[in-house]
Amino acid sequence: MKNQMYKTLFVMGLFCIGPSLYAQVVSDGSIYSRYGLGERHHFNNSRSAAMGGAGTGYSDAIYVSATNPATLGYQVLTRFTGGYRYQANRFSDKAGNNSKLGVGGIDHFQFSFPLIDRKLGLGISFMPYSRTGYRVQSTGKLPKGDGYADSTLYVTSYEGRGNLQQFEVGLGGKLGKLISVGGGLRFYTGQIDHIQRTSFSDVENFTERLSTSNTRLYGVGGNMGIHVEKTKLGKKKNQEIGFGATVGLPATLNTRRTRILGENEIVDTLSVSQQFDTKLPLTTTVGLAYRPNENVLLVADFLSERWSKFSSGLSFGGYNPAMATDKQFQDRTRIGIGAEYIPAGRNFRDNYFMRAAYRLGFYTESGYFKPAANQNYFLRTNALTAGISLPTRKIGTTLDVNMEFGTRGTTDFGLVRDLYFKMGLYLNFGEKWFQRFKIQ
Repeated sequence: MKNQMYKTLFVMGLFCIGPSLYAQVVSDGSIYSRYGLGERHHFNNSRSAAMGGAGTGYSDAIYVSATNPATLGYQVLTRFTGGYRYQANRFSDKAGNNSKLGVGGIDHFQFSFPLIDRKLGLGISFMPYSRTGYRVQSTGKLPKGDGYADSTLYVTSYEGRGNLQQFEVGLGGKLGKLISVGGGLRFYTGQIDHIQRTSFSDVENFTERLSTSNTRLYGVGGNMGIHVEKTKLGKKKNQEIGFGATVGLPATLNTRRTRILGENEIVDTLSVSQQFDTKLPLTTTVGLAYRPNENVLLVADFLSERWSKFSSGLSFGGYNPAMATDKQFQDRTRIGIGAEYIPAGRNFRDNYFMRAAYRLGFYTESGYFKPAANQNYFLRTNALTAGISLPTRKIGTTLDVNMEFGTRGTTDFGLVRDLYFKMGLYLNFGEKWFQRFKIQ
């Protein structure tokens, strides 16, 4: 009993320190994260991430969905999942200029356990809703003037950092043999900084200038899900089919923005905005899963997010509250497909690599903003995903290694193409907790 208590305290501690650890490491990422609320984070679980992000339609006792609370009712073990992600970006423009950036950080936390085995379960998850992390520099030359003889060079850097975090507590259970339903309460909190720094080669006549825009957001939302699963189709006992759907409810976030101007070690607060509302859009996802035999799983998902209905009293990259939203943002859509192959199937006595799971997937996503204001071009992302799940000696615990290679953006309209590579390492830990042992 003491060991279980220590494990519970350890998991709770990770949830407490997770946000601060993540905030310290995120600094570089996609240049397109400067628009809107940043780059949207899409994550269901580490199994789904290797299959194009699709997974709303399947249920599993080992992998708990972070987006569909209905699947919490399938749990048998107390589960903890955590992951580390590294991302490298390579940017190029039409002139052939290139630059590279890289960043690593904690990706997510999940903790869940059954209240009634295979009938009712509780889950807690923590992950980013969106990320902002970019750095851009431009150089120029000031003309000659009074007090200095030569032309003065200057460098202006634009930097963004921060994220909007999503913390969810969900409950899911079965209604009969085929249908499961669930719901979750979501808490949103975070801050986003956009920083502009200008430095000069002539330090005697010019001082470095620093301007920061700090935006803080917090609010509450909700999430609902349903899952339908039919096993033993016809005469084939190992054949299964599943359907899942989720609805992420719109949420209104309290928003406050502070503008700060710095010069050397002197910092002045230029303005503090009043309290404004920022409304996150409705998100709907539907997914299918089909298992023709115990070795193969096929999945497909479709997501729609109504950013055309986004509104805020403050301006964001690509968004002006004085203009109609549907002229600036569009609905975000995402299609993901994937497959999993386990050579050994359910034979746990086969050799090690036959018991491993091999996954492959693809997704395409239309972004919700226009990076070029004078063009009707909305950002698009296409990516291939792959991964391997390595079993451990403890039944119900796996170590997953995932990779993703994708491209977003274009070199037209004065924009840049972003080629990126992501690699994730995830631990899925499962153990039977809270058991009452009977004395014979």
